Amino acid sequence: MRRALVLSWILSVMGCVSSSPASAQTSPRAGQTTPHAGRTTGIDAQVRELLSGVEDAPAREELLALGPDALEALIRLHGDAQALPVQRLRAITCASWFDGDRAHGFLVGLARTPSLDPIQLRTTLRALAAREGAQAVPELVRHASHADVAVREAVLQSLAMLATDQAVSASDRASLRATLESLLGSERDAELVRAIRARLG
Repeated sequence: MRRALVLSWILSVMGCVSSSPASAQTSPRAGQTTPHAGRTTGIDAQVRELLSGVEDAPAREELLALGPDALEALIRLHGDAQALPVQRLRAITCASWFDGDRAHGFLVGLARTPSLDPIQLRTTLRALAAREGAQAVPELVRHASHADVAVREAVLQSLAMLATDQAVSASDRASLRATLESLLGSERDAELVRAIRARLG
């Protein structure tokens, strides 16, 4: 009799489980993100994948199509010490494609970080020059006497690019050339000086 009662109880429990409402069966698992958090995780994964190409960087249109959340994902990726160095460098360049104060503040903040790796600083300065044109000159000149020649090269090449860009006003180009002449006069790498003068024509 006792065995029959136990068997009946087990069958009734199984019946309850099998007839559970669909909403209970599809409830979030432990650790599953909410839709909002899932979106953040998703954009991070998308951006990381786009920046993971072995040879090719992502197209500007691909990233901009993801909207402003992509910029935040780029900033988070750059701050991830576990990310590949090439991903962090690409994050800097790609962040410069976005309009607005957030991208500007990110780049300027990086450029003014004393401990920033010279390679990252070089990338940041080039990105600033490409994004902001003549308005980036003060930030570029700030690093004109950097100890690393690669950083100084980025400064001088960026200034030379702007000084020969017809989209820049004639007065700004003249001012840029004067700034360059002053910096070239104190540049200690003779090969770099020759390269810049050749670019200026």
